[in-house]
Amino acid sequence: MKNITLTNCGIFLAILVLFGTVNSQTENAAGDKIIKEVSKQTNGSELIDFSGEGTDEIFPSEEVWQPFGPYREITVENGQKIVGFGSAVFGMSSGKSTVAISLCYIAVGNRVLTPFLGDKHLVADVDTARRTFSVSASGALPAGTYSVGYCVINRGSRSIDNNDYVNGWMLVIN
Repeated sequence: MKNITLTNCGIFLAILVLFGTVNSQTENAAGDKIIKEVSKQTNGSELIDFSGEGTDEIFPSEEVWQPFGPYREITVENGQKIVGFGSAVFGMSSGKSTVAISLCYIAVGNRVLTPFLGDKHLVADVDTARRTFSVSASGALPAGTYSVGYCVINRGSRSIDNNDYVNGWMLVIN
């Protein structure tokens, strides 16, 4: 229930930021008439959804981040930040493992996943019960284009192989 509430609040916030309008006023050449204009989108915000099928297996990876589910491109301009939320369902057919979860990005031309929060990620245990693992993150990145999505480190010795979907979004804000 808490995950649904957080997701709904996040989506509502994203809609407010994306579709909010700003009134601007200008004067004509004579300086005696005010013209009101309504801008459709003046804040440069961008919302992306990275929901989709998760990875079949999350292999033991020590401290290497692995993508879980789809990654989408997002563009960041100078002075902007990214905020996001994601939930994924995974479990094991047998045994137990420990995972780290986060939201990650890959700079265009790079192949290394980087978590938004560095080493301040969530850590949880995974066992034979499929569970939802939710995470939120935010960060400021240099201007550029990035691929973003949900990521995981499997710190155990067995593959996590009873997985389902990931649902998530990221929003660029000023």
